[in-house]
Amino acid sequence: MEVLNVQSTWYPMRLSSIYREKIWGGTQIPRLRGEFSDRCIGESWDIACRSDSDNRVANGRFAGELFRTLAKRQGKALLGDGWSAASFPLLVKLIDAREPLSVQVHPDDGYAGRVEGCSGKTEMWYVLDAQPGACLIAGVRSCTKAELRDAVLAGRAEQYLNRIEVHRGDSITIPSGMVHALGAGCLVVEIQIQQNSDVTYRLFDYGRPRELQLERAMDVVDLGLQPAVDSAGGDDEANRALPLCHNAHFRVDRVNVRGRWRLPAGTGSFRTVTWHRYLRRRDGVADRRVGLGSPGQRRQPVFAGGIGGLPGRWRLHAADNDAAIRGWGNWSMRVMTDIRLVGCDMDGTLLNSERVVSVRSLNTIERVIKSGVVFAAVTGRPLYGLPEQLRTIQAFRYCVLANGATVYDLREGRIIAQQLIPVDAVREIAQITAEYRCALGFMSGGMLYLSGESMELIRQKYASDAAYVNAFFSMWKRRADAERVFEERVDRIEKFNLDFLDDGAYRACLARLKRVEGAEISCNTPRYVELTARNCNKGSGLKLLMEHLGLADWQVMVMGDSDNDRSMFTPGRTRVAVRNAEPEIRALADYITLDHDEDGVAYALETLLLGERTGENLYHTGG
Repeated sequence: MEVLNVQSTWYPMRLSSIYREKIWGGTQIPRLRGEFSDRCIGESWDIACRSDSDNRVANGRFAGELFRTLAKRQGKALLGDGWSAASFPLLVKLIDAREPLSVQVHPDDGYAGRVEGCSGKTEMWYVLDAQPGACLIAGVRSCTKAELRDAVLAGRAEQYLNRIEVHRGDSITIPSGMVHALGAGCLVVEIQIQQNSDVTYRLFDYGRPRELQLERAMDVVDLGLQPAVDSAGGDDEANRALPLCHNAHFRVDRVNVRGRWRLPAGTGSFRTVTWHRYLRRRDGVADRRVGLGSPGQRRQPVFAGGIGGLPGRWRLHAADNDAAIRGWGNWSMRVMTDIRLVGCDMDGTLLNSERVVSVRSLNTIERVIKSGVVFAAVTGRPLYGLPEQLRTIQAFRYCVLANGATVYDLREGRIIAQQLIPVDAVREIAQITAEYRCALGFMSGGMLYLSGESMELIRQKYASDAAYVNAFFSMWKRRADAERVFEERVDRIEKFNLDFLDDGAYRACLARLKRVEGAEISCNTPRYVELTARNCNKGSGLKLLMEHLGLADWQVMVMGDSDNDRSMFTPGRTRVAVRNAEPEIRALADYITLDHDEDGVAYALETLLLGERTGENLYHTGG
């Protein structure tokens, strides 16, 4: 056996999830992770070490190994005292109930040991999300076992089932012997510690053609057990552990982490971090929730969406959208994040002063995508104005173009959604701008179209900015016959770009453009204007992509620098501004990272999503 130095060799291991299809399952779990599946995924086994379900290590030197195999080989060096691969004490699942689950019951240790040759099952549910009116079943109303049995056989069991409406952030303990079931519209975390068991006796199944285990269910059911639900209401005191569940098998606390929070452990033992996520939001504000399990005084590893085997004292550090577990050395990590989509501006944010994406940024984006997060370019550019460097990232897929007018899927080569300027508005804009000396460009079909005169005016205006001119004319495809194309595509205009050479023409034209019905100014800087369809901007385009992916604001990070990024910086999202951003954008941001010439985007992603940096150069605004 290889002898390992725990302090220097072990690291927090991320485990690859095991998806299980169920007839009652939905599609939320893959979508939560930026994945796409039409399968009915009912369960995701995120931490498991069983002969029938064994996660693979997803990172570090042991990547690709089955965790059970690794645990057998490393023994105490990985698992600590008192545990082996055969008795691994933790089972964590995500459960997505599109339809009601069967009504069931689990045995206790005594019955399961005699009949099944394994441990019993006491579990806890934490509600990650719940549709309006969603319920779960926990316990039964007043009845005898004989009455319950007769009702099951007659198909009338529902009359005795105790239904409880649940909401995001609620938690409930399900001890062995309690009748229970998840109702339709519930997405929960299921936590077990010290009882890595999946023994289930199905009592009632709403007429589905599946086997019931009625006799064994009646053997183990305890009709006297009544549920206790911890409500999601009210703010928790910062950095104070509030117990959600405390039984003979495990304890789960909820902690609202702000700043730093220390988690000490007793001599010869340490606690187990079993889950950490943004579990709910109220009024656009993220609540950070950490579930902690403390199985007795036995020495345990640290579980942080994966496995870490460092004993001793720990502290938990959390910023607005993340948390890290940090040992008393130079070792640190990201625990988990709910971010599933990064919407990133191009010019002034991802692109440096030379209008290119650095090698570091490309590598970081690729690793972020591989971690399961969707990285989308959100830009005022057309499709063929995207930096070719991004296209070298094989998994780079989505982009929001022309200030939100077009949402495009590069992998499938198709438009997901589009917001075009109405024809009447298009012709009015063209008529107004013809009266002023300006460079008029329009975007349609993924291209920017400019007349020869407009091209010359742009060269004049940006003569001192060679990088911009080169990017504009070399990288972006253009057509000199813009007038003819305009008439051909008048009903398919995504955006207008207007460059003015003098302030007078700019101000006079701007005043008239503001009154055009069906269009709006999506970007306005000195002597430069961009127009899109009414209510079309980067924020609305990003929202269309979020709807396509099935994501909410709290799962989205946005990054930008200028006025036309403002619409993305809405409350509820994690907002990151580069240091070179306009003051108004920095004021809206939750974090300020390094500037675009210092790979600020890469640094923020490495810190907030990948956990590879401690964040010394990432300023948290306190927002």
